[in-house]
Amino acid sequence: MSVSLSSYKPNKLTLLTAMATAMVITSGCQSLKTASATTPPTLVSEKTGTLTANDPETLLKKATGWQAPISQMPYWISGRPAPSDSAPQLDAQNRLVSSVNGEWNASFTYKGDDKLPSKISAVRSQGNKVVMTINH
Repeated sequence: MSVSLSSYKPNKLTLLTAMATAMVITSGCQSLKTASATTPPTLVSEKTGTLTANDPETLLKKATGWQAPISQMPYWISGRPAPSDSAPQLDAQNRLVSSVNGEWNASFTYKGDDKLPSKISAVRSQGNKVVMTINH
C-alpha cells in the first residue's frame, strides 16, 4: 500500500514521517479505543515529545501539520462508506464509487470485477489530497 499526501511541497523526510504517522495512527486506533474509551491516541516522537488528541485526524495535524481522513480509511479500504459518510454512491455491481465525509470527497477505483478498491482518492475543499493505492 502506498499513500501520498499533497497540498504543500514537503521534503521527503517530512512526507515519510507523515505517512508513517498516518499508518501508526490507523493501525493503532482500534486497539486504543477498545482498551479504554477515554484513552486518546498517543504518539511519542523524539522531536515533539508525547502528543495526544481525541481523534486520529487531530493527532496527525498536531504531529505533521497535515489533515487527512484517517478514521474513514479502514472502511474505505474495505469498500464500505464510513458511518459518518454522506451521499455514498454505488456502481451497478453495488461497489462504493464515491462518498462524502465532512469536507472530504472520496472516489474509489476498482480493477475489473474486484469487490475491493485498488485506489482511493480523497480531496478536501481546501486543496488537500490523499491518494492511496492498495494491493489486496
